[in-house]
Amino acid sequence: MNKIEELTKQAHKLWKEGKEEQMLPYLREAINLCKQENNFSKQIEILNEYAGALRLYGHYDKAVESIDEALELIKLHYDTNNIQYATTLMNKANIYREKKDYFTAEKLMLQSKEIFDKKGDKSYSYIGLLNNLSLTYQEIKDYKRAEQLQLEAISLLQGNAQYNVPLAISYNNLYEIQKKLNKHTNAEENLIKAKDLLSKEVGENHPLYSAVLNNLAELQVKNKNYHKALELYKNALEIVKSCYGTQSDAYLSVKSNYEYVNDLILTLEPDKIENLKIDKNYSTPSKTEKLLDKSRKFSKQVEKLIYEYFPNLKNRICLALVGSGSECLYFDDELSKDHDYDLRCQLFLTDEDYISYSQNLEHIFSQYLENKVIIQTISNFYIYYTSYKNGPSTIEEYRNIPDEYLCSATNGEVFVDNLGEFSKIRQKILNYYPQDLIYKKLAYHLNNIAQSGQYNYPRLLKRNDKIACSLALSEYIKHYMQVVHILNKKYMPFYKWSFKNLKNLEILGEYTSKKLNELISSPDIEKENIIDQMCKKLVSQLNEEHFTTGKIDFLTYQANEITQNIQDENLRKEDNWIK
Repeated sequence: MNKIEELTKQAHKLWKEGKEEQMLPYLREAINLCKQENNFSKQIEILNEYAGALRLYGHYDKAVESIDEALELIKLHYDTNNIQYATTLMNKANIYREKKDYFTAEKLMLQSKEIFDKKGDKSYSYIGLLNNLSLTYQEIKDYKRAEQLQLEAISLLQGNAQYNVPLAISYNNLYEIQKKLNKHTNAEENLIKAKDLLSKEVGENHPLYSAVLNNLAELQVKNKNYHKALELYKNALEIVKSCYGTQSDAYLSVKSNYEYVNDLILTLEPDKIENLKIDKNYSTPSKTEKLLDKSRKFSKQVEKLIYEYFPNLKNRICLALVGSGSECLYFDDELSKDHDYDLRCQLFLTDEDYISYSQNLEHIFSQYLENKVIIQTISNFYIYYTSYKNGPSTIEEYRNIPDEYLCSATNGEVFVDNLGEFSKIRQKILNYYPQDLIYKKLAYHLNNIAQSGQYNYPRLLKRNDKIACSLALSEYIKHYMQVVHILNKKYMPFYKWSFKNLKNLEILGEYTSKKLNELISSPDIEKENIIDQMCKKLVSQLNEEHFTTGKIDFLTYQANEITQNIQDENLRKEDNWIK
């Protein structure tokens, strides 16, 4: 046996013991020896293993470097249309999956799958790809596709003893998927199969074995077998502690589960659980009741459950209905009910509380509230709508965010916020743009009103270019509504609700709504006069609000005057046709 084989053998031994981090020095040395010997095939193989070990410990950038090195070697010395290249692509995809870049992960895995499919390859590597692609779809909540891939993997694995470990992993993964699809039949049977296979193949001190124990415990909690669940969590905790230590995410997650069940046994005996009264009269809202009103009532039930089962969370929760959807603007009607209109309430937690409690909260919500509670972290909500976990602060940060996203981040209603963190960020955004940016945006939109409505529209009308007239009119309306929203220090919502939202605006809201209806319904020959009236009204309002003093009603003059109010020299000197 040569030196490279000795090193990889020792690394594999450590992997079987669940000590992946200790593999790294052995694999690094093996890679260097391969380079010295120009053993490209072995180097590619070990680079893949090395990247996998790095991935497990969160060293994603180094893992990608290792995989890219392997891919380059394949391109230089072999054909890229082969299984080795497909497998390496899959390994790279897994790094991005761990980084939570699911778009890149899916793209790479589908490229890999295309090669496997062309080759008609149904080998172990292909099965691994099915498992990993299934996990990716789980992460993006496409559970149907995830289940389809997992079932295909299981069908290929069954009956082949050398694939017992991946078969066990597939059974365990299938439980996670079907749980989300509310398919609980055979769930325990599949987990026991996974447990027995792993016990035989890798032993009962391996992280994979602990993962199955954790899921078995979860199932026992659902079935109210709390003492059995506690014992399973205890065993899983000891394994994770031995493999990863007490500071690892895996250990903290299982520890949270264990403590939750222990508290449940001590404080919430089964008869108490059965007797907890929850009002389930929260069906689809009536024709006259808005979903936000119904959700506000529903949040009381959510609050009651949390206070009963999770007293430590009492002062840390935020319940709300905010984000996208007509219901969050209070604009929902009968037409709204044909899509994405389920009664719901959002529970916002800190990152730490989410890690500690989310899984256990889901248990309780699924039991009593039919999974109508969406559990999110505060940071992820604001990252989604603003790109910043604490919301935007600087002018440049605000400039990067579309108005409708800021509107979605601040609409709806916060029903209760005992911690106050969610509302603190919300209020900061509601305080509106920095003053210099208000000037900048006003100037930009005023210029566009002048260009589209005061200049281009009458010229296009003379040319009898009806399509271009419609486009100019559309631009005029859009920018006029933007100015009215800015004057009210309100973020304009998604375009289909921007006109309806005018009724909520004190400054020029009612006037603009009336004049725009008049503008749209009037003959073309009268539209120019209505535009002139509206622009004069805007100048008057800008004077009244002390944005300008000039009386010229061609709005580029107003835009230029407003620009001079900007305190930031660089922003002031920037072209005021730039948003």
